[in-house]
Amino acid sequence: RQERSGGSWLVGVAANETLISDESEIIPSAIQPSFGGHQNLTEGRFQALTFKGGYGYTYCPGKKVFLSGALMAGTGMQQMKVKGTDFSESRVANAAKADILLSLGYNGDDFFSGFLASADSTKYDTGELDIEATSWMIRLYFGFRL
Repeated sequence: RQERSGGSWLVGVAANETLISDESEIIPSAIQPSFGGHQNLTEGRFQALTFKGGYGYTYCPGKKVFLSGALMAGTGMQQMKVKGTDFSESRVANAAKADILLSLGYNGDDFFSGFLASADSTKYDTGELDIEATSWMIRLYFGFRL
């Protein structure tokens, strides 16, 4: 267990797949003129492989309480397949990625517990639209030391 404050540089690889689809156009017709060539998008499948780096730090004000945070960002390639009412396109393009993690907890002799919140965001570029998929997760955890 970590008993004193410290940080580390982080590197990672992430694989993501995002699918968006609807029977009708995803962007409402009233605002479609603001969105360029893919304004009548009905389906998009994005598969990305990104390389990311960042920094993580854990602050330990005592030997048993901790506050941790990490931020990572990166870029990579995506395979995209998009369809609309008047187009269908498949190509390789750039993808961007950002992750953030925050945790607060107790690290005792016999048990540990805490709260963890994280967000994972990937930005896909169709050439006409930027689509961002973000997922949030909040966890409470508790465990015993053996």
